[in-house]
Parts: sequence; C-alpha cells; structure tokens
Amino acid sequence: RVDWINLVQAWHTTNWKSFNRRLTVPANGANVMLMVYMKGKGKVWADELSLQVVEVTPLPRTKDSPIILHVGAVAPDIIGITIQAGHVRPSILARYVPRPGDKTQVEKNKQGVVREVLLISEGRPVGWLAGPKRDWLCTFEELLGDPLQTEFADLTTEYTITSKDDPAYATRLKPVALWRKSKPSDWEQPARRFAMRHVVYLKLPKPLVEDKTYSIAFGKVNVKSGTRTYKHSPATTRSEAVHVSHVGFHPNDPAKRGFLSVWLGTGGAHAYPKGLRFSLIDDHTNQAVYYGKVVLAAAADQPERMKQDVNYNKTNVYRMDFSDFEKPGRYRLYVEGVGCSYRFEVGEMAWRRAYLVSMQGFRNHRSGVRLGVRRPRCYHPEDGVKVYQSKVALMDVSMGLNLRNKSAFQALLDTKTDETLPQAWGGYMDAGDWDRRIQHLSASRLHLELCEPQNDFHWEQLGPFRHRSDPLAYPLREALWNIDFYRRLPTKAGGVRGGVEAAAHPVKGEVSWLESLPVMAYAPGMCSSHIYAGVAARAACVLRKIDPKLAKTYEESALRAMNWAEAEYAKWTKDATVAKRPRQIRDDRNLAALELYRLTADKKWHGLFLEHTCLKDPDCEIFDWKDHIQRDAAFVYARLDDKLADAKLKKTALKAILKEAERCITYSKGNAFGLVSTHKSKPHHMGFYSSPAECIQLVRAHALTGRPEYLKTVVLGTQYCLGANPMNMTFTTGLGHEWPKHPLHIDSRRSGRPAP
Repeated sequence: RVDWINLVQAWHTTNWKSFNRRLTVPANGANVMLMVYMKGKGKVWADELSLQVVEVTPLPRTKDSPIILHVGAVAPDIIGITIQAGHVRPSILARYVPRPGDKTQVEKNKQGVVREVLLISEGRPVGWLAGPKRDWLCTFEELLGDPLQTEFADLTTEYTITSKDDPAYATRLKPVALWRKSKPSDWEQPARRFAMRHVVYLKLPKPLVEDKTYSIAFGKVNVKSGTRTYKHSPATTRSEAVHVSHVGFHPNDPAKRGFLSVWLGTGGAHAYPKGLRFSLIDDHTNQAVYYGKVVLAAAADQPERMKQDVNYNKTNVYRMDFSDFEKPGRYRLYVEGVGCSYRFEVGEMAWRRAYLVSMQGFRNHRSGVRLGVRRPRCYHPEDGVKVYQSKVALMDVSMGLNLRNKSAFQALLDTKTDETLPQAWGGYMDAGDWDRRIQHLSASRLHLELCEPQNDFHWEQLGPFRHRSDPLAYPLREALWNIDFYRRLPTKAGGVRGGVEAAAHPVKGEVSWLESLPVMAYAPGMCSSHIYAGVAARAACVLRKIDPKLAKTYEESALRAMNWAEAEYAKWTKDATVAKRPRQIRDDRNLAALELYRLTADKKWHGLFLEHTCLKDPDCEIFDWKDHIQRDAAFVYARLDDKLADAKLKKTALKAILKEAERCITYSKGNAFGLVSTHKSKPHHMGFYSSPAECIQLVRAHALTGRPEYLKTVVLGTQYCLGANPMNMTFTTGLGHEWPKHPLHIDSRRSGRPAP
C-alpha cells in the first residue's frame, strides 16, 4: 500500500538550518511521499521526497512515553484502553528582561496595525512581546511527550492478557481483534502540533468474569508502563459507554435518563444484546436501589430526523429511563456486565450548582474589574486605557448589520477622532477577544426575564454573590452591570453608542490587561439605541417594585434613547441610498416599542409595535430567518396585562409560542440523545451541541401553560451538554467531572492559567 504524509512547516527564522523531525510512519515496506513546504524571506519553496520505510524502530519507554489514563470494559468481551500521548506546556507571561543579541520581528496588516512582535533570542523565536511598551514576554507553548506508535499499537500481536484467578486466561491469550479511535486533546501554539487522546479497543477471545483480575502486557507499544492490571468490577468501574448528566436531577424532574453507546472508531458501530438491564447504585453503600431495562433509542442504520436524515452517532444508542426515581442521594448508572457512569446527584440543589457556575461565567467576562489573582483589571481609564470616539455606527460595519458594506476595523480607524470617552468601561467582553458590543444585551434581557415578578424566581436560595439584605438580587445585578456600560455611552440627545472595539483582533501573545491596539467607540446608531431602549425599559419594569427611584432612572434613559432612535429612523426610511432594510432593524424597533408600552402604557408605543409585528397574522411564525425573528416580543405580549393587550394578538402570541414548543418536542423525539431545536433546518454549529439555547422556547411555553410535557423536554434537552454524550464531558468549564480544557479564552491561554 502507499501512504501519503503531508508535512507542513512554517519557519520564522532568518537563516535556514537543518532540522530533525520525528514522524509516525506506516509499517515496514510502505512507500511514503513527504511534501515539504519551507517559508522564509517572503517566499515559499516546496519539494517532494519519495521514501520507503525499511524498518520501524520501537521507541523506548521513558518519562515522555504516552500514559494510560483509563481501562474499562465497553462490553463483557471488549476492553477500552484510553491513552494520552503528549501534553502542552503552557505559555508563561512575565516581564521581559532583554538579553544580548535579542532581536524583534514585527508584522503589520495592510492598515499598518501591529499583529505580532516576535522575539528572537539565540537565533530562534521564543515568544511574543506584549503590551503598549512591549515590556512583557509571552513564551511559546511547547508540546512535550512522545506520540503513540500506532504502527505497533494497531497490532493484536503486541497485546497479551493473562489472569491468575480466571482459568480461561491462565495462559497468555491475544485479542482476536483490535480497533482504535484518536483525536487531538490539545494543540501547541503557535505551532500546529497536537497532543492526542487514543482509545484502543481489544476484542477478547473470551468474556471477562466479574471480580477477576487481569494483566495486560503491551509488547512494543510505547506506553509508559509495559503492563497494566485491570480488575473487572463493572459495578464500580466507569465505562466509556455509559453516559449520564454530571449535574444530576431534582427529585421532581419529570424526566431522568441515561444512555448507552460506543463507537469503536476503526471498528465502527457496536450493538448490545437485547434484554440488557441497568440499575442505579448508591455511591455511598454500593447497593442497587433501582432496576430498569435498556431500550434501543436509535440503531446505527436508523436515520435521525435532524438537519439531515442521517445517523450522526454511527452506532446504536440505547436509553435507560428512571424518571420515577426520587430518592435524594449520589448514584452511579450501572449496565450489567459493561460498567457504570460518572456519579451524579438526585437532590433539590442539583441544578443550583449548575446555575452558580454558569452565572460565575458572566462575572468572568466582565470588563473593567479585577478578578482576584486570575486577572488584573483591564480596559479601565484609570490604568491608562484610552477609548477614542469614531464616527461610524455599528450598524454600518461588518460587526453589525453592515448596511454600508464596511470592514469594522478599517471603518473605525478611518473615522477615529481625538475625542476620548473615559466613561467607556464595563460591560461583558466578547468570547475570544475583548470587544464589547450592544448585541451582548441579549444576555441581560434573559437575566431580566428570570427576574420578572410573575416568574416567582427564588433567587434568595441561589446566593452566594450578594448579602441577603441586598434588594437587588442576582441575576438582576448582573444584568444591570452590563446595561450600565451602555447607559454611560449615550450622547446628550440620547443616542446610544454600539460598543467598543479594538483596531484588530488581539495581537499575538497579548492579554486583555496589556492591550496595545487603538481602541474606539462606535458612534451612536439607530439600531444600538433601539436595542438599548428595549432592555433598559425591561429593567425599569423589573425594578419598579424593588427600587422605584432606580427604575425611574432606567425609564428616562430608555425614553431618551427611543426618541433619538425614532428621529433617526424617520431619516433612514427616506434615504434613497439604502436598498435593503434588514429584518433586525424592524425587530429591534418592534421589541423596544412593546417594552416601552408595557412600562408606560402609552398607546403610541403600541401603535408603533403594530407597524411591524408578525402577530397580525393569526397563523404567523415568530421565527422567519429572512423576514423576522420576534420570539422575545411574542413572549412579552403573551404575558401582557389584559387591560393593555389586544385579545386577538395575545391569543396569536400564545399560539405561535406553543407551535414552536411542539416542534421542539417532535425534534427531541426524532434523535437518539433528545437534542432540541425549534426547526429541523437549524445548522449544527455555533453552539448547537454545547448549549441548549433552543430550550428557551420550551421554558416560555411551560411558564405560559404549566404543561409537564414542556418541562420534560427541557430537562431532556439539557442532558447532552451536561455530560450525557459519547465523550462523557460537559461543555461548561468548571461543571461536572470533565470539561473542555481550552475553550476560546485568550486571557487564560496566553497567561498559562486554566480556563475560568
């Protein structure tokens, strides 16, 4: 056979040097083609090397060899061995102390903005210089450890299994088959080398016997330890194949469910026998307290009814339902002969922990404050950060609606003025950088929705972020933190700026408190003012019974912003140069008008709302991607006081919300893991699997009707992202037993700290 390996290597050194690179190559006798790309002095050279593998030499076992993380059964006759090959040594961020011979290499973009300041020491690049004065050094990460030699790891002849207490394995036996799946677990920056997580599956000649001990020898496989002892105690040993929520369940949750599945990589799908049983085992007493049957949810050849009618799992997925179990405690989900899950809780405070971790995430994205030892204060005028006024509105650039077809970075630089805005601090930073835009108020709008009086939200039980005597409970304070950033940014006339943006994405090696790029504030805009007016009006509604004086402050601010935006809207509709009118403009205006009507009972705002509401159509869809998205407005109208509401519109709003909720139920029943979406066509990206955002529509439907089916689907819809998935990990850092180690969070990555 012929194998092809592409070797791509970008060099930043000024002089060419010979180099050695260890490659994982195919078996003896294979033909290999190496494509070598060399970059330097502004040019790229390519060459081909045709080689034949004469002999593959086993790597010795050293401290750098791959380590075995876990051994556990996935079936009575299949052992899964999880192997970690390599790890990344993180960056170090420290004051830069120049050394003799140090040189710098500066890279700028077309606009002349610095993108990288590379430090070359002793003839090689070692890191980036950061900060306005380039007096900080962020070292490069480094991949340490040997790769797994898969040319040996994939051979059944390299493994032997023996046992002193199982007569079937008294003599050395070999696996009858072997499969592997591998994926990156980390990657070295700025290089493109990966630490790898492998799972090797050994198909055994005879089933394992409970409570018997086995010794696995690894032959030439270059794992750190040449042998591994495994006691087959599936009731106490975690199996990769058993999945359950790491958060757990409230005793009264209408749905409690776990899953059984394993995809064997090169071995493909795996089917479990019929009649398999499961049990819940008390984690304290190790006694079974509940029994049930394992039920097939979707076979490997059964299409799921999602965006495409295909099976995304590529293997059989089974469900284990224990919805009627209510006894508080900590448990493991056990499948007979296979293994058990991570432990989970059944208790009244199970969801409380998830709530606190999630809300802490908002605090960790606050700009302009110090976060303990994790992060110094960033983007604050008292630290010398200057925010300059620009003349371009957010709606006119690529980070907004791009009505004028402008690049945000270029437009901000082209219209930058000498005026500074010392009040432009606070708000939430963006996901992968430190910009703060008006769109982030969507989070604050949802925080305020929790605080609506009719929700009976028991925030006093959720601490610990406030003193119990504080009348402004969390998450209300978190919402106001974000809103206040934009409340500090209006003009005297009331127009609200769209936020703050740097001149480019972060300079390589920099962190938020060492920003060196020019920072600008967007000019006041019609859309940003409409967005702000709607959220500020909602805040005033929530605050009326808590702090009337503060409520009045937000009301006045909302009205000023709305009146300014309406004056701009009148001009904009007469602008003949605007060929298109994006639906976002109508939607933001529509919602702001409704929030102000709810707040003031002034009928002029209801009249404005009626101009573009989809609720005038009794069979309307509240989500139409091209024409309108008016889910938030529909929910506000459905809960509007009968004295203020038009009865027909209110009925239509309820009908439209419940229509989407029913679609969520249908979608959830059409896939193995109960994922939720309001529309089958929703793309599987941008957080689809990691956040149950579509469940919001079900939460609202339940608030309006109290129907248990909606709450049941909400609970099921959260399971995948909380650990009940084939990777057995949550997708929220700090929550559960295992979570992503390197999300897109530059501050932690560049400073060598764990993600917050």
